[in-house]
Amino acid sequence: MAFMWIVCLALASLASSYVSAEEGTIDCDFESTDIYACGYTTDDAPYSQGTAYPWFRRAKYTWSSGTGPWLDHTLQTEEGHFIYLEASYRGEGFKGNLTSVEAKSSAEGSCLSFWYSMWGADMGTLNAYTASADPNGPLGEIRWTRSGPTEKNIWYPASFNIEPNMLFRLRFVGIVGKSHLSDMALDDIKMTDGLCESTEA
Repeated sequence: MAFMWIVCLALASLASSYVSAEEGTIDCDFESTDIYACGYTTDDAPYSQGTAYPWFRRAKYTWSSGTGPWLDHTLQTEEGHFIYLEASYRGEGFKGNLTSVEAKSSAEGSCLSFWYSMWGADMGTLNAYTASADPNGPLGEIRWTRSGPTEKNIWYPASFNIEPNMLFRLRFVGIVGKSHLSDMALDDIKMTDGLCESTEA
C-alpha cells in the first residue's frame, strides 16, 4: 500500500509539472531544467535524455568523440546546455526534426537567429524551415541550410528574415552523415523584431 501511495504521488508530481508545448517560446538557450525546454518537440514527442528521440539536451560534450561541441554557447562552461542530434546508431540519411511552438513574426518582419555546431568528419546536413503553424501541415519554405563539417570546433552564428505577420513553427531538420561523426548542435535560438543581416540559404 505504501509503495502504491509513493507511485501515485510521483505521477501527480509529473502531471503538475507538465508544460504544454503551446505555453513555450521560440526563444531558447536550453538552460532550463524542464525537459520540455521552451516547448520544442522532436518528431512529435517532447525530447528526453532517453534514446528514443533524436535530439537531446546535453552539457559539456556529446557522447561521441571527434564530433559535436565541447561546451555550450550561452555560458561556455561545463554547466551550460545545448541541444543536439545524436548520430550514433542512426544510419546515413536519418532525419531528426526539432520543432518550435507556434510563433508570429512582427508587423515589420522578424529576424530569426541561432548558433550551430557542425564539427565532425562525416557531418551531414542541417536545414531550417518556417513550417506551417498547423502541426500536421506542410514543411514550408527552407530558410537556411548547411552541409559538411565546419573547419573548427566552435559555435557559428546564423540568421534569416521572416516576412511580416507570418504565423509559423520553426523546424530544424538534421540529416545524419556517413557515420557517427555527425553530431550537430543548436543553441541560443532567438526571434527579434525587425530585419537583420541574413545568412539564409
